[in-house]
Amino acid sequence: MHSNTIRLISLLALFGVVMLTTTRFYEFDEPVWRLLTGRGHLDPLMLHLRGEFMESDLGTSEAADRSVTVRLVAEQFNFVPRCVVVPQGVAVKFRVTSADVVHMLSFSGTDYRLKAVPGAIN
Repeated sequence: MHSNTIRLISLLALFGVVMLTTTRFYEFDEPVWRLLTGRGHLDPLMLHLRGEFMESDLGTSEAADRSVTVRLVAEQFNFVPRCVVVPQGVAVKFRVTSADVVHMLSFSGTDYRLKAVPGAIN
């Protein structure tokens, strides 16, 4: 082989290794895995009509142990509902999905981020 071909193959392999090691599992691999296996798959067109992401079920709900579950649907430049209030000092679990494209939900002052993927629940 020519030295340029070997260099190109080496650079592509290095790029692949860097991408695999820097991509977080929960941001990319897990949503894609859920989408491919059908586990947690939702029809983005029917989100607001049935299931846990019906408009009447969005927002916060409190469990018997006082923990709070927040259900959000990401849409273009918006999250539904737009504002949620949770009590201080209790465990909060987010269930997020998307109605159109991939969105990122980040929390100011923290490193926490959630990716909302159409058809998947994160």
